This record gives sequence, structure tokens and C-alpha cells, in this order.
Amino acid sequence: MLKIKIPQRLHINLLSMHSCDYRKNSGIGLAIINKELFLEAKIHSTSIIEVENYCNHPERLQIIIELLKSTKKKYKLEYGVKIKLCGSYFFHVGLGTSTAVTLACLEALFLTNNKTITDNELIKISERGGTSGIGINTYFHGGLIIDSGTKSNNQKHKPSSYIKPKVHSKILAKCNFPNWNLGILIPNERDYIYDEKELIFFEKNCPIPKDEAYFASYLATFGTLASAKDNDYELFCHSINETQKTYWKRKEISQNKFNNLRINRLLSLGVDCAGISSFGNSIYFFDRDPEDVIRKMSTEDDFLYFEYDICNSGRIIC
Repeated sequence: MLKIKIPQRLHINLLSMHSCDYRKNSGIGLAIINKELFLEAKIHSTSIIEVENYCNHPERLQIIIELLKSTKKKYKLEYGVKIKLCGSYFFHVGLGTSTAVTLACLEALFLTNNKTITDNELIKISERGGTSGIGINTYFHGGLIIDSGTKSNNQKHKPSSYIKPKVHSKILAKCNFPNWNLGILIPNERDYIYDEKELIFFEKNCPIPKDEAYFASYLATFGTLASAKDNDYELFCHSINETQKTYWKRKEISQNKFNNLRINRLLSLGVDCAGISSFGNSIYFFDRDPEDVIRKMSTEDDFLYFEYDICNSGRIIC
């Protein structure tokens, strides 16, 4: 029985969303892992995915199953793979679940067939990472990453689901992340932004002003990345709070009126920093005692709370 512990990611910000002659998109993000989320796999006549607990978008799993079947055929693999996803899986909440689960299932397919395949080939098959390279890189390498984006091609910015990149974004800068305490809230009432809604958002808000993109890149590099590398918790938290005020992140937050309310609610309770991962609705926060923060929240705060650990290794194959 093969086992893969599946990391997810916080997507802190997209950076190069302006008109640029060099690189477009790019982002900064952090690999995180929940010990309850892993898959078990074994060979099977066809490809099947079962979820142990809960999945909010079963149709996403069906897309992955079809990808597994087409991959088996294309690569002339002898067996399919039967996968059990242990834990609960929330897609389209800003944690990169689609990318992580897709890559993990594909990797399980090849491993159970005793076939070796490169990371780059897996990424290519997955068709993930069209806009941001954070999720595809944190899956394999973990840590805090700034990705290189893709070469500017004078085409409009689009979300990952509308791009099938020929060349994937590489790691531009990376560091192991300190073992600081992290909490994540997923509201029970969620406003999902993906597919057509996400495309409309990109068309409406891109390109952003150049000076705003320059500041976001400076903040990501000399604020978030540099402070993590230097183990400077206070400066890191300051950079995260400032990130929520950047142009692109403000636009993401504004898609749901409750995002700001939830972030401000956490800050009012004294957390060290708080932000929204990608479009959300996941709200993340860092605090020296996350569980104490949750105890202070009232019953009116309708959410699911998850404890995550920092992941500096990428996925773990057992």
C-alpha cells in the first residue's frame, strides 16, 4: 500500500499582474500540511478515487479520475490505481487543493505501476500552474517560495484554469519556513470564485498599475521572504498585514464583503497577522496561541477551524 502525505499551500499574493515586457503573474506562497490529509493507493483494473470523510466538490474528483484514465492509456501503464483520500477535502477555498490532489493522484498512478517520472512531466500532465507556480512547486519542494512567473507574451492575464502552459513557472527564491503557529478558518457559508467568475475577475482587474506591482514585489521579497529567512517573526507578521492592503490583494478580498470583516475580527482578538489565501474563502492567521484565539471567538463566528503545520519537505511518500 502506497501512502502520500499531501501538502497544500497558502497563496499570499500574486505579484506581476501589470503590463510588463519581462515576466507576468508570479506569486509568493507557503507550503502547509495537515496530518489528516493523505492518500493511500494500490493497483487496480481501473482508476477510482474514494474520500474517507467529506468532499465539497465531488465533480472535481471526477475530473481527476478521467485524467488518471487518459494518462494510463497515453503512457501505456499496465494498471489503474485505486485511491483512498483520507480526511476531508475542500476545493476552491484558496488552499491549492486541486493542484495538490491532482499531482498526488498522478504520482500515485505512476508509483503503483513502478514507473519513474520527473516532477516536470507530472506538472505537465496535471495542466496545473498556468498562472501561479506556487502550488506546483510547493507540492514537490515545500517551504516559502516566490516563483518566476512566465515570459510576457502580450496576452491578457488569465486564471490558471484557462491556461495550459508550455513552460512552467520555476522557483525564483525559496527558504525553509520557521515553525511558527498557524491557524486556518474556512467559513461554513462560502462564496466560491473559480472558472467563469474568476475569468471575469481577471478581465475586469488586469492589468494593475505598475507601481502597485512593484510595491507588491518589494514587499514579498524584502518583507515576507527576507523576514522568514531571517527568522524575524514581528517583521513577517507586519509584511502579511501590509500585503492585505496591496492593490491585487485588496481586489481579491473585496470579492466577498465578509473577508474584511473576518480578517478584522481576528485582528481585534489580537492575532499577530491575518490574511486571505488566494481568493479565499480561507482566512489564515499567525499567532503564538491559535487555539486561544479560537476560544475567544463567539458562536456567531460560523466557521471550520483547521490546524496546519509548516511543510518544508514537500509531499512525503511512505
